[in-house]
Amino acid sequence: MKYLFSVFWLTILFSILSAQTPSKNFSVRWRLGYNTFSMNDLKAYNTEILDFYHNRKIDLQPTDNFPSYLGILGEFYFNNINPPFGFFVEHTSTGSRLTYHDYSGRSIVDLLVRRYSAGLFTEKQLWHKNTLSFLASLHVSVLKNKVILKESLIVGDYSNIDHLEFVGYGVAIEPNVVFRKRMGWLLVGLNFGYQFDVPIFDLKETTTHQELSLHNKNVNPQWKGFRSGFSLGINF
Repeated sequence: MKYLFSVFWLTILFSILSAQTPSKNFSVRWRLGYNTFSMNDLKAYNTEILDFYHNRKIDLQPTDNFPSYLGILGEFYFNNINPPFGFFVEHTSTGSRLTYHDYSGRSIVDLLVRRYSAGLFTEKQLWHKNTLSFLASLHVSVLKNKVILKESLIVGDYSNIDHLEFVGYGVAIEPNVVFRKRMGWLLVGLNFGYQFDVPIFDLKETTTHQELSLHNKNVNPQWKGFRSGFSLGINF
């Protein structure tokens, strides 16, 4: 996340400096999106955790179950290259929490899921009138998945926290439609799309390299779902 914010501020600074020239060769855009996720593998893994604790008379209950969440995406696009293309970086996350609490203490199991993406994209203008445009875009990316499994037990003065971190890699493709308004050097847009993803290297624990699995089947994040967002950029 620190890397993405550094890219953001450097992008804004570079945009401001370059906007002083009349060139319109490329654009920089920053998108805040709302993402939905599938996460069927991890939901099934959560069910296994619930059954494990229930069999030991600890009635864990889900409070979060991989909800939709925000994503941050930065784009750098070459306007005058044929075919036109650009590159982008993106970060998003989700997670789950299972909890139990009574007079003697509490137990918490967290599954935190993060994704870092980088890739190429292109877009094609389908319709325009004056400063309003309707476009189709396609983003293709390589992504790094990080899953943190954290189990916390607190009973009286006793506490214990177990922490495992898994890393895997995949690829994703995201077709979108974009409504964009040009206001001088400023670009304002709305996008709607759907993302598909496939794992290419399964999740492995960072120390032991043990794969995350359930019933002899590898468990991986599944980020596929609807995408929508608001973007702000500079055309220069």
